Amino acid sequence: MFSRAMLTGILLSKAQFHCRVQSDERMRIGYAVKLAIDIRMPSYDFLCGVARAMTTYGVESKVRRNESVRRKSPILSVRGIKNIQSVLNIIVSETPYTWNNLNHNDTLNPFVQIASIVDTKQHRTLKGLEQILKLKGVLHGTDESQ
Repeated sequence: MFSRAMLTGILLSKAQFHCRVQSDERMRIGYAVKLAIDIRMPSYDFLCGVARAMTTYGVESKVRRNESVRRKSPILSVRGIKNIQSVLNIIVSETPYTWNNLNHNDTLNPFVQIASIVDTKQHRTLKGLEQILKLKGVLHGTDESQ
C-alpha cells in the first residue's frame, strides 16, 4: 500500500496528462474534450498497487496488461472529470507550498486549468473551447502568446 505522499510522487514523476479535442457532431459546438491521465510502467503488479491506493482516495482507474496490440507494456488509465479532479486534489493537497513552482512536469499546470474549465462545463461554449485550445498549445510547446 502506498501512502498519499508516495502516490503523489508517483503521479508527479510518471503520470502523463492528456487532453484531446475531437470532432463530435453530438456536441452543440461540434467538438468534445477528452481528458486522461496515464501511467506506463514495466510492472503490472506495481500499477495494480497504484490503482488500489488511488481507490482508497475515491479514484476509479483501469489497469490493462497490454496498452495495445503493438505496445505490450502495462498501463494504468484514469478517465472522467470527477476521477481526474480527485487525482489533481491528491497532488495539490500534498504539495500546497510548492504548487506554483512545479517545474518538473510542464504539462501539469495547463492540464489543471483545462480540467477546471471542463469541470465547470465551460468547455461547451466557444469561449471555453478557445481557452482550451490556447492552453493545449502550451501543452504541446506551441504557445503563440509568447
